[in-house]
This record gives sequence, C-alpha cells and structure tokens, in this order.
Amino acid sequence: ENMNKLVLDPWDALELGGSFVDDSDPDTELDQIFHSFQVAESLRKAFPDEDKYGWLHLTGLIHDLGKILTPAFGEPQWCNVGDTFPVGCMFERVGVFPEYFDHNPDIKHPVYSTKLGIYQQGCGLNNLIMSFGHDEYLYKVLTHEKNATQITEKQLPIQSYYMIRFHSFFPWH
Repeated sequence: ENMNKLVLDPWDALELGGSFVDDSDPDTELDQIFHSFQVAESLRKAFPDEDKYGWLHLTGLIHDLGKILTPAFGEPQWCNVGDTFPVGCMFERVGVFPEYFDHNPDIKHPVYSTKLGIYQQGCGLNNLIMSFGHDEYLYKVLTHEKNATQITEKQLPIQSYYMIRFHSFFPWH
C-alpha cells in the first residue's frame, strides 16, 4: 500500500477540512473543521474525565479526517462521504440514497445478493469488507504499519479504531 501521496500533520489535516462541507450529512451545513471540534467538545462535555476519556475526545476530533480526500485530491463527494456498508452481501436499504444500490450489479449476484453473502453468521465486524470511503481511508491510514508504530494503545485504544471505521455504517446503529 502506498500511503505517501499526501503528508500532513493532524492540525493541517483539520484545517484542510475547513474548506469542505459534507453534502451527505443531514445534521450539519457547517464545514468539517467546525464539525470536528463540535463532536470533540460534545464528547468532552458528556465524558469530562480527561484521564479516562481523553482518547474519546481525540477520536471525536479526528473521526472524519478521511474526508480530506475530497478537497486534497479533488475526489467527488459521492466516492468519499456518506454511509458505509459491507460489500459481498445483500445491501440494507437504509441511510442516504439507498436507491443507488439498484444500479449495482451485485444486487442480482447469486451470492452477494443473499443476507450473509460471502460471510458466515457471527464472523465479526473486523472480518467484513467495507465499502471504501472516508472512514475506511482514515482507518487504513491509522493502522498502516508506519503510522501504527507512532500511535500507542494508550493514545488510541481499539475502541477508537472501531468508532472511526464504523461510525458511518448506519445499518449497524
């Protein structure tokens, strides 16, 4: 995996989000930097113990940094933002724009169109292949071996990675 197309420190990545408004987010019409601080501050107020929940505040701040693909690389919003879902199984018709699943050939595939598809019952979230968007991108960046050695478990526990990777997986909520 080539992860060196854009190298930014976290603050520069947050600032890049200041030029971007996610059209798929029904909860806000504000830019991503505002949204990032809004989420982090809401979590800080709800869970004020910094020693116990500092990782949660940080996760709230960075949870949507994967959306920088749109302003940084000029990717259209439809291929980066919005709901995420597992591939290789039947699509759930919830979330934003489910009618677009009708145009996906997997909807008629003999395996991919079944409830479990390529998965076994109870396989676990980590064994799902998720659609690629901003959440999966940030998850891959954070868990890439070069970056993972710089992020200790004390800074970001496993719960943080799950929150980042699956927060736009609305059928799961």
